[in-house]
Amino acid sequence: MASYLNASTTRIFLYGIVVSIAVAALIAVFPFLVSDYDRYQVRIVMTAVAITGATICGLCCAALLGRRRAVALSLGGMVLAFSAAAMGVLGIWADIGSEAYGKAIACVIIWSIALAHMCLLLLLRLAPRFLWVLVVACLAGCGLAAIMSGMILAVPDHAFGGLWRAAGALAVIACAASIAAVILHKLSSSPAAGAAGAGPVGDNAIGVLCPRCGAKQTCPPGRITCGKCRCQFVLEIIDESSTPCAGAPCDSSNMPPQA
Repeated sequence: MASYLNASTTRIFLYGIVVSIAVAALIAVFPFLVSDYDRYQVRIVMTAVAITGATICGLCCAALLGRRRAVALSLGGMVLAFSAAAMGVLGIWADIGSEAYGKAIACVIIWSIALAHMCLLLLLRLAPRFLWVLVVACLAGCGLAAIMSGMILAVPDHAFGGLWRAAGALAVIACAASIAAVILHKLSSSPAAGAAGAGPVGDNAIGVLCPRCGAKQTCPPGRITCGKCRCQFVLEIIDESSTPCAGAPCDSSNMPPQA
């Protein structure tokens, strides 16, 4: 029952995101269809951009929340994303010219993007020997967000040189590690990774047999491509309330006998 309610809540949230994107797009298109373009219409476009950006970041965090993994991180990212949107819309329409308010908005936006990036990375399932790449990508992203926030809040202009170099280096590392993590996620889901002794892939890997050629492979639930005959099939867990197996991934040899 709890799993059904969680899936229903996630579905409602996703529908809400789609509706908000559609409304924001319609609002943003309207100023381009009129002949004159004044300050009021600029505010409309900026409001649409703020709502759309917050929606994208919130969707990244909601994807991880739907997996019930790192709940605190995903909820924190969603709160920061929509807080940034609310602060941005308030600043746009209330004409808040305070420098401190602008710095606060910039820092909230930076960290909402950083947490959304981390949530996307945590959706990947890597073999244990590849997990260090995921750690490097997350740490580089957080380090980049911390440096940029520090530059905005406390660093004088004359000290930007060294920090810009550090930020650029961390940005390159974060991008490279993120791309590598996506590739390694694909490699970790192949049967060769399990056959090479990589161990369980992710925290709910299952030993399955290809329905066409019978090749055994260890994969997480989802779409699976057989590494031998390239047959594609889907592995889905229907009842998530049952107690997970400890130790080795599930297969037909350690399943309890049917009553």
